[in-house]
Amino acid sequence: MIYGSRGRFGLVAETTIQAIDLALSLEDDQLSRDHFAEVWGIREGVKWDLNVFAAADWRIVPLNGSKRLEEEPDGRRRKKRRAA
Repeated sequence: MIYGSRGRFGLVAETTIQAIDLALSLEDDQLSRDHFAEVWGIREGVKWDLNVFAAADWRIVPLNGSKRLEEEPDGRRRKKRRAA
């Protein structure tokens, strides 16, 4: 979760809450990795094979194909601009 959230604890908490919400809305008996994969994939907008929660080895999944944030010098975060 830390890797997929790029080390941002707020995203870890948000993903967890959304995964729980999804499991409850589906009336599933247990929270699973699939719930996390679904909400992370929707937020990141990546194909299933580039989903850190669906991959057999999350460590080899690049995060650069998804929405990325850069940190400003004062610590604030901003969306990274795409090259033209």
